Amino acid sequence: MLGLTLHLTACAHTTPAPQRDPECSTAELDQTLTSAPTAQVIMLLQPDAQRARLLQDLGEDFQVARSYTSIAGVAGTITRKGYERAQAHRAVRCIQLDHPGSGGG
Repeated sequence: MLGLTLHLTACAHTTPAPQRDPECSTAELDQTLTSAPTAQVIMLLQPDAQRARLLQDLGEDFQVARSYTSIAGVAGTITRKGYERAQAHRAVRCIQLDHPGSGGG
């Protein structure tokens, strides 16, 4: 039994932490959510993320507008509470404001 316990403990320490995108800046999003109850965001997810689980965990604090298939990501409206939970969630690699653009439409 001791051998199994040691093996499980060793495995727990080898699980890599999720990689956060170093280019991902949240200052503008922080500022937006200080002055508004919600913000339009794009969340890039970890490659192995369970999208459905993330959306379930965020619940009513994130409303999906778009879900991407070519990249691991979702866009939508998030509350301050949802933003704080998303930042701490293992599935999220980056979360930023979704600025209106001129592409794709």
